[in-house]
Amino acid sequence: MNIFKLVIATASLLIISTASATQKIKPDAIDKIVLAEMQRQFSPGVAISIVKNGRVIKAQGYGFANVEHQAPATAHTFFQLASVGKQFTATLVMLLVRDGKLKLDESVTTYLSNTPTSWQAITVRHLLNHTAGLDTVDPKIDLQKDYSEQQLLNSAFKMPLLSAPGEKFLYSNTGYQLLGIICSTVGNKFWGDQLRERVFLPLSMRSLIIGERDLVIHRAAGYDRYDGVLSNQAWVAPSQNKTADGSIYVTAADMVRWSKALESETVLTKAEQEIMWTPTTLSNGQNFDYGFAWWVENISGQRILRHAGGWQGFSTQLIHLPEDRLTISVLMNRSSGQAKVIADRLAAHLIPNLRVLLPTSPSKAQLAQTSLFIRGSMNEWGTTVPLVKIAPKLYQAKMVLQSGIQQFKIGGAEWNLADLGARFDDGRVKLGKEKILDNHGENLVFEVQKPGDYIIELDLRGNSPPRLKINMVHDSPST
Repeated sequence: MNIFKLVIATASLLIISTASATQKIKPDAIDKIVLAEMQRQFSPGVAISIVKNGRVIKAQGYGFANVEHQAPATAHTFFQLASVGKQFTATLVMLLVRDGKLKLDESVTTYLSNTPTSWQAITVRHLLNHTAGLDTVDPKIDLQKDYSEQQLLNSAFKMPLLSAPGEKFLYSNTGYQLLGIICSTVGNKFWGDQLRERVFLPLSMRSLIIGERDLVIHRAAGYDRYDGVLSNQAWVAPSQNKTADGSIYVTAADMVRWSKALESETVLTKAEQEIMWTPTTLSNGQNFDYGFAWWVENISGQRILRHAGGWQGFSTQLIHLPEDRLTISVLMNRSSGQAKVIADRLAAHLIPNLRVLLPTSPSKAQLAQTSLFIRGSMNEWGTTVPLVKIAPKLYQAKMVLQSGIQQFKIGGAEWNLADLGARFDDGRVKLGKEKILDNHGENLVFEVQKPGDYIIELDLRGNSPPRLKINMVHDSPST
C-alpha cells in the first residue's frame, strides 16, 4: 500500500479506535477537513487544537508521529513549534518589561556589550516587530555547528544593517535570537528556563526547549518530501534548537492551555496583550500589519491574529480571534506544509463569515492583470524581482542565483490573489523543463548547480494551467 494511503487509512481508524470501547466515533466534519488536507499535502502527521468560548472543541492527532515506527500522532505528541514560538519569546520580554528589567524603547546597547555603533538606534521594540534592519539569518552561521550565545552575538555584530532601524519590516530570526540573549542577560537565567517557570509551569504546559541529542518521549519526527520521496529532516547542531526564534516543542494539549491563556490574564494582562497585538508604525508614519510575534489582520470586520512557522521538517500555524473567542493551532511534521490552509478551513467551518479566508483559484486572465513577483529564499520572500511581460500572457524575470537549494513561489504583492507554487509532491524544478503550477501549492525547489544569471519564465498562454520554466543565461553572475 502507498505510504500516504496507509497514513490516511490509519488516521481514520485511529479516530474510531480512540473512542471508548463501547462507543465508536466516526470522523466528524473537523476530522474530514484535516484528513483531506493531510492527503492533499502528503503530511505524515497533524495535531490540532480548537478552543472556542473557553471550551475545547477538539484536541487531536492524526496520522503518524513517526512513519518508520508507525507511531500514531496524538494530542500529546511533541511537535516543533518553529516560528510560532516567537510569541513565547515576546511574552517573556513583556514579563521582563513588567519587572522593570527591560524597556521597549531602550537601545539594545543598554543590554548587550560591545555592540556596533550602528546598533545604537536599535531598540527592543525594533527586534520584537522586525524593524531593526537585521537580515533574516546570518549567512555565515553553520547549522551543523554548535555556538555559544557570545559566538552568536559576535557573528550578528558583523552583519551589516539592511535598513535604518524603524524604516522597514524585515523578518529576522536573528532579531529574536538576540531577544533570547537579552532575556537571559537581564533575567540572570537561560531564557528557556524563565519561560518554563513563568509561562509553561503556571499553565501546566509540558512544552520543551530541546536539542537534537535530547531524549523525549512521544516526540514527532520531522520530514521533508520532494518528488514523491519522504526523508527525515536535516540534522542541526543541538545549540541551533535552543535559540529564541522558535525552538520550542509543544503538544496539541499544550496549545489548548495556551489558547485559554490568550483569553485570560493568567500570564499577560489585557493591556500587555494589546501592546503585542498592535500593528507596527514605521518611521514614515505608515502602519504595518505586524505586532510582537503576531500578524494582525482585519477581515470582514473581524480581527484575526496569526503566525506561521516552518523549521526542520515541521510546519505550524496559530490563529486567534479575540472578539470571537476562537483559537486554532495546527502542527504538521512535514516541511513546506500549508498549516495555514488547515487552520483557515477549520475557522471557516466554525465561523461562516470567515469563508473569505479560503483559498481561491484566479483565472489566467486575472493573473495577467496582477503584478507578479518571484518571491523566495533568493530574495527573502520579497517583491524585489517583478515578472515583466515580454509577449501576450508570457512573463519573465532575470535573477542572479548562487549555488545551492532555492525555494520560491510566484506571488502577488500581498499574496492576496496570486500564490503560485507546485502541485504537492511535485516541487522539484529542473533546468529547461516546464513545471505546471497550482495556486496555493507548495514551494518550488530549484537546485542551482552553477552560480549565474537565470531567466524564470511564466507562461499563461493556451488552455493549459500556468507553467513555469527556468533557463540559464550565463554560467557566472553578471556584474
